[in-house]
Amino acid sequence: MNKKVLEDFYLLSDYLYKDGRIKDSEKYKKDFSAFLLHAGHIKAYDFVAPFCRDKKVLDIGCFIGYGETRLSLQAKEIIAIDTDDRVLEFARKNRVVPNVKFQKVDARRLPFPKETFDIVIAFQLLEHIPKNEARSFLSEVKNVLKRKGLLFITTPNRKFRLMPFQRPFNPEHYQEFTAKSLLKILKTTFGDVKIMGIRTKEWIEKIEKERVGKSFCRAYIREPLNMVLPVGIKKPVQKIKSRIIKLLQGTESQALNGDEQFNNLFQKFSMNDFYLEKRRDLIEKSLNLFAICKK
Repeated sequence: MNKKVLEDFYLLSDYLYKDGRIKDSEKYKKDFSAFLLHAGHIKAYDFVAPFCRDKKVLDIGCFIGYGETRLSLQAKEIIAIDTDDRVLEFARKNRVVPNVKFQKVDARRLPFPKETFDIVIAFQLLEHIPKNEARSFLSEVKNVLKRKGLLFITTPNRKFRLMPFQRPFNPEHYQEFTAKSLLKILKTTFGDVKIMGIRTKEWIEKIEKERVGKSFCRAYIREPLNMVLPVGIKKPVQKIKSRIIKLLQGTESQALNGDEQFNNLFQKFSMNDFYLEKRRDLIEKSLNLFAICKK
């Protein structure tokens, strides 16, 4: 299982490089925090797969289709949609699966007949939708769901990533949710909603905490200052910051041992390290929130 996830991570790395989103695909392939992020996204599909047995599934925001290879063995039919032509072209080329169709569709206006799908999946999507459009999106989903159909959602856990009142550091995120705020917005459309969290082993959570860099300084000093600094000053400040980080972390020696470090961590890792947290008092410690909405 781990080997297949690693192969898929390499495929993702190649796509990101080809699309110009990363500068060095080989370096990215040795970034264990990036691998863990990808593995966590894939694991969410594994959680959903048993619900998809012999069902018609809509995957909204499918990206390069790594979820479809996980679901296709269970589902009767999968319609995987995205708005990015390059993403869909890559998915069609690399995910040749008989019961999967990739289509270009705007999630805000789903062109499917009422009550078409048994299952709708919207992973890492809700945070990308403007606040004033979130309810209409959920209504669109509810319309295409069959009676007693299920909507599955994952989204970053604000409490894990951000300080109070801190804006999302990902510029593509309009908002990020706590378990409470996610439940509130989902309840505007669905009466039956269950919120859980996606957690993993402590050493993996520690790596993710380092990746997101949650801190008082970042939330209330560095990011607000960066917003008001003139562009001409931002670049020199960023260069100085990067040099300091390299000195503190010993980047050069890490680069020399990148393969060994990645391999050592990979040997410790298992996809079974991820699990669904159901206890309300522990959900806020989760990396991502996981919601099930029933029509």
